Amino acid sequence: MAACAALLTGCGSGKADARKRAACLLDAENAAATTVVARLYERGELGSPAVVRARYFADVDRSAYLDAHGGLKPWSELHGEAEQDLGRWIFEKLRLSSRFGDRIEAAYARGRQAAHC
Repeated sequence: MAACAALLTGCGSGKADARKRAACLLDAENAAATTVVARLYERGELGSPAVVRARYFADVDRSAYLDAHGGLKPWSELHGEAEQDLGRWIFEKLRLSSRFGDRIEAAYARGRQAAHC
């Protein structure tokens, strides 16, 4: 019985642990995908900054998602609507596009692999 109790204590709550792991993996996927998207953005492959803003960040202040040099901020620096909008943009638009989907999926896989969850 003591062994069972010790085992259960070490494992924590199954649902809570699963949620924490899922959130951790999602964060790692988004961080990896954001790096890929930032490179695409810098090279102009996603359209001009004005087009990107109009399509994906219309209601978000520029400083929320762009750094001082006009590049996309790393995932870890995004918060609130900018984080939600970028995550949605990557997942719903870029991941499903025939042009960028393979790169986004590969980034998600790298993120999961590198995650320390």
